[in-house]
Amino acid sequence: MAEPNLTLGLVGLGAFGEAIGRRLVREGFPLMVFDIASGPLRYFVMKNQGDVALSPRVMAESCNVVITALPSVEAARAMVFGADGLAAGFRAGSTLIEMGHSAAPAAKDAMAELASRGVAVLEAPARGTPVDAKNGKLVIPVAGDAAAVERVMPVLKTLGQTVVATGPAGSAETMAVLAGAAHAAATLAAAEILQMAERRGIAPATLLEFCASQGALGAAVVEALRPRETHRSLAATHAIGAVLNDLDATLELARAEGLSARQTELCREIWAALSRDRGPDDDHAAIVRWLATAAKPQAPEA
Repeated sequence: MAEPNLTLGLVGLGAFGEAIGRRLVREGFPLMVFDIASGPLRYFVMKNQGDVALSPRVMAESCNVVITALPSVEAARAMVFGADGLAAGFRAGSTLIEMGHSAAPAAKDAMAELASRGVAVLEAPARGTPVDAKNGKLVIPVAGDAAAVERVMPVLKTLGQTVVATGPAGSAETMAVLAGAAHAAATLAAAEILQMAERRGIAPATLLEFCASQGALGAAVVEALRPRETHRSLAATHAIGAVLNDLDATLELARAEGLSARQTELCREIWAALSRDRGPDDDHAAIVRWLATAAKPQAPEA
């Protein structure tokens, strides 16, 4: 149920942002939308209720909560601090929720520049697919001012089946990339055992179901690799490039803390090989097909 004191704006109507917007409208939140491309704007308004903002500044003047669902730090910063950007329209008491994949650096910059104006910036790098967003099943770590988090919790709980307040800026993105690295390792392991199962005449779906019942694989891994019509037809969930981004960020964290992350390094080598063969935009479930046909990846020398 929509919170009557929240007026919402959404910047970014790619596949993920469009699904977020559709969910919010369906759950009764009046919504203002903006995208630099006119096509997604027209499509969204045609399919859903919603007002179009003439610019990010106009949106910030009209809404006390603005969500950005943008693909990069550069895009997020341009929308906030560019010409006619959100920063020019925000008022004291407004809240910016950054839900893009590279939220942390943008959130830190934005927080420092907007805090003096009484604007709260929340870092909420949602994990999941557009289908998850449409169905309110995202997993959302959220970092920033505790009072602001509590104020927008009705919005976050509308979008996510799991919402976790993680603490100060940076902590939500850290949690997200570490979980992403664990997911990458589990998916790789699952892809390898599916090959072994097939060679032994075990149906992949049966193996996945058994592993799930034993807690051996997370639900996200099972869903990513669960066969559809055949075991070669896999559910689209996550781009290979996004997997590599999580692994790279995890390795950077390890280096910064002086920790060894040998298993993560080996895992990254295989995902990088997959990316070279299939491209960073292919779905990460392609790893099952790739392992079955490609030459065995060579691990880096110790």
